[in-house]
Amino acid sequence: MTENSAAILEELRSIREENQESFKKLTEEMEEMKKKQSLQVEMMERIIEKLEKMAVKTESVDLKIMEKWNEFPPEIKMECISRMDFETRLNLRRTAHAERSLVDSRPYSMDTVNMCNDGIEVESETNYFLHETDKCAHNKRTSSCGSKLLAYILKHGLIERLYVFLPREKIDKWVEQLKNSQIDTIRKASHFPIGQ
Repeated sequence: MTENSAAILEELRSIREENQESFKKLTEEMEEMKKKQSLQVEMMERIIEKLEKMAVKTESVDLKIMEKWNEFPPEIKMECISRMDFETRLNLRRTAHAERSLVDSRPYSMDTVNMCNDGIEVESETNYFLHETDKCAHNKRTSSCGSKLLAYILKHGLIERLYVFLPREKIDKWVEQLKNSQIDTIRKASHFPIGQ
């Protein structure tokens, strides 16, 4: 063998060793990523299991299981949100803009929404929510409904039945505003005027 061939052979061996070392590091990094992903999936399954148990009990979500919430990808957050009751969704919605967008992107099915002087009641299969001090019932300066909660419900809820128990003059303008809006999530609405 010539010196030139020996140098080339030595260079090739060096390149092979570098490639083997790089491949080994890459394999170790991939294994580490698999472990992290496995831990995330395991944590997500535990959270979903706890949420399912809570959904059966119809209790509020235990916030201790949400300690690593910011580390979850949006898909996992969406799955968790879909299993939350109405009040928990509202609370999560108030935490950050990103969570607000996620909560708003998942409609909430409501069997019945009642509007009356005492506030707004929301009923679903697994949940009952009463907001007693709603601005809508106490807004006397305008005839339109001033409730942010009601606007949220009408925009993001899938409402089976909407019942309104308010004075006629407040309802007439409110109904006109609803007709002009693009809210199409109500299947049946009934008006029961009071104080005529």
